[in-house]
Amino acid sequence: MAILATQIAFSRVDRDNRLGLSQDGFYAMSGWSFLIYDLVHIYVIGVFAFWLVRSLCWEAWIGGSALVIASLADFGSLSVNIFLQIPALSALVHGKSIGLPQPEAGYDVICSTLDFAQASFAMVGSFFLAGAAMKARKSARLVGWFVLVGLLISIFQIAEVGLHTFWTEIVNDWLTPVIEILEHLAIAICLWILFSQENFSSDSRRTKNASLV
Repeated sequence: MAILATQIAFSRVDRDNRLGLSQDGFYAMSGWSFLIYDLVHIYVIGVFAFWLVRSLCWEAWIGGSALVIASLADFGSLSVNIFLQIPALSALVHGKSIGLPQPEAGYDVICSTLDFAQASFAMVGSFFLAGAAMKARKSARLVGWFVLVGLLISIFQIAEVGLHTFWTEIVNDWLTPVIEILEHLAIAICLWILFSQENFSSDSRRTKNASLV
């Protein structure tokens, strides 16, 4: 929904028209959707990293923690845009004095700093979490490959901080959210298989113990 709302907003208003976007309902909807998505991403990564930590894998501690910090940085960047930048621009459109002729310049510096932190921690976290997943069972290795793709995207994100070009738009609007959605699906399938195997093995042990009694 966030991707669709973003594309609808950019089809109605030029992406460089900050004042126009501050008045667009679809742009506001996309911001809130990405905000909620970050919370879901933190939960999914946390659960998967916790499962890997159970096998005493130290890479999972580092990778999971770094990816959670990366999501929090992205959450902070979105919050600055939603709660500070958009209201300031909206007030400017309605002729209200906010003390700054171009309020978006200062907020862009804050958002760029948070975006760089997000990409940096995501790169480190993806490297270690992928290593931890590759050491686990076969179903977890599939997740590891998706996390490695996230590592490559993080490198692109570091390179494109503060830039507004065609390829950065593709990375931000399509590649990053689509890969993370596929990563979530892979983690969900992996955890479902693992939990099913654990339940099956525990039931088998109970049946064996009952037959011995």
